[in-house]
Amino acid sequence: MLAVRLIPVILVNEGRIIHSEQFNHPHVIHYDPSHFIETLNRWAVDEIIFIDVTRGGHPDPKFIKYVEKLSSYCFVPLTVGGYIRDLSYAKELIKSGADKVCLNSLFELDPDKALSISMHFGRQCVVASIDVKEQGGEYCVYTLAGKQKNKNQLQQWVEQVEKFGAGEILINSIDRDGMQVGYDLNLIKIIKKSTNLPVIAVGGADQCKHLFEGWDAGADALAAANVFHYKEHVAKKLKKCLSEKKVPVRIENFQSIIN
Repeated sequence: MLAVRLIPVILVNEGRIIHSEQFNHPHVIHYDPSHFIETLNRWAVDEIIFIDVTRGGHPDPKFIKYVEKLSSYCFVPLTVGGYIRDLSYAKELIKSGADKVCLNSLFELDPDKALSISMHFGRQCVVASIDVKEQGGEYCVYTLAGKQKNKNQLQQWVEQVEKFGAGEILINSIDRDGMQVGYDLNLIKIIKKSTNLPVIAVGGADQCKHLFEGWDAGADALAAANVFHYKEHVAKKLKKCLSEKKVPVRIENFQSIIN
């Protein structure tokens, strides 16, 4: 059985790491993303997702430099996203040290450009981020940072992103984002039935129990954001707990875990 990946999601606004609650950003958590990611490297995470959420409809012009600096001492795969609208910008990010790109709105705005990125770098380098709200008993897809409702049903949208080059799906519950109530397990199960692509769950996880439930619902990787900002050695502690629950995780160098 493949090891389940534990992945911090880091949201950065003009160089500041922010706290997210249902896609609102009420607090700045760190003013130095470099120092924070250096800490994560020591905490035994498996990958890092780094997203530019700068407001205004345009990427932070310094985001490329942040990626370049972080990748110079990031020893796990680095996925980056935010305002990727064409192959040219994706090339800059990969050249700066990213291992994968995370696409969201591009699958709606210009799916052929998403496909061109996938064809250039390979499907394994493209993560499709799907943001979902539950409304009237149905899951509705939103793009443009959760502002625009997509006309497609969820299953149709999964088929769309797969058709246009996604090699992995990051499924995010907007309702649960930052709420510390656990993943939307039904949402994970629906996505797993809709695709053969690896599924990364995110949105709401705050403790080992939530991560275990996400894995039990079928997620191939377990992602979270805010939990990594407020607790010391959290990745190692979470992995230790998951291992004790018989979840297959990468556990080398766990001798230094604090009990």
